[in-house]
Amino acid sequence: MDKKDEWLFPSDQNPREHVSADGLYMDVYRVLRKLGLLERLDPDSKRNQLHPHSFRKYFFSKLIGAGVDRGIAEHFMGHSFGLDNAYLHMDDDLLKMEYMKASDNFTFLQDRKLDRESKERVDELENQLKRKDDAIANLQQRISHISTLSEEEIEAVRQLIAKEH
Repeated sequence: MDKKDEWLFPSDQNPREHVSADGLYMDVYRVLRKLGLLERLDPDSKRNQLHPHSFRKYFFSKLIGAGVDRGIAEHFMGHSFGLDNAYLHMDDDLLKMEYMKASDNFTFLQDRKLDRESKERVDELENQLKRKDDAIANLQQRISHISTLSEEEIEAVRQLIAKEH
């Protein structure tokens, strides 16, 4: 985050701090209850079909299902790896690349895949346009250089061209 006081889940008591894990769990639980999404697995069960931890399970399952490396998926989950944490340093580009494998699974009400394909196509077209602009600039330089040639030099160039053909 660019600003420390802009949290995705700010604390109710102090918006400059993030909500605690327990506080977030209870906030999600209250929303699920308010929406009527706290059905029991079966009538005798104490567990609900949907609960805050379900989102972690969903996230992890989607990462693994999309082919994200298990160690990186566990890193995204906040799992610790014991001594490995002290030695394991993953490049941000690698983490982004791995996350992007599953990112479409975490998008709602919008088709991110089409957005990404469109952006890739626009990037490709912009690259083509840049190459053509570079070629045009090169030709303009050559034309400018030729226009500064004297009549004798132009005649010499014509003779060279005539010999080549």
